[in-house]
Amino acid sequence: MATDISLFLSFIAFSVLLGIVGIWTRIYFLMLIGGALITFLAILPMDFVNGTRIDELDTTTDIIIPSYEDDPVQIDIYPKIFFGLMGSMFMIGGALAWRTDKE
Repeated sequence: MATDISLFLSFIAFSVLLGIVGIWTRIYFLMLIGGALITFLAILPMDFVNGTRIDELDTTTDIIIPSYEDDPVQIDIYPKIFFGLMGSMFMIGGALAWRTDKE
């Protein structure tokens, strides 16, 4: 099932915003949560809708009626590896900052 790419872009932006707010306000648990959400994208099977394509044209009348279908794009393994590494770096950075701030 293909989903729209804007859903995942807002999800990524929210996760990065959690990390930035966590560093800025020194609440490092937010950074851990943001990293966990980004890492979740690495294991999620993703295919994005890259617009629509014409499936068939109905030309039986004077009015041409096209019917559309989704044109999904399957995400390769390299962006998933990037999401996994970026999420891990967020989580490890938040954990190390939390650990050094307690001392």
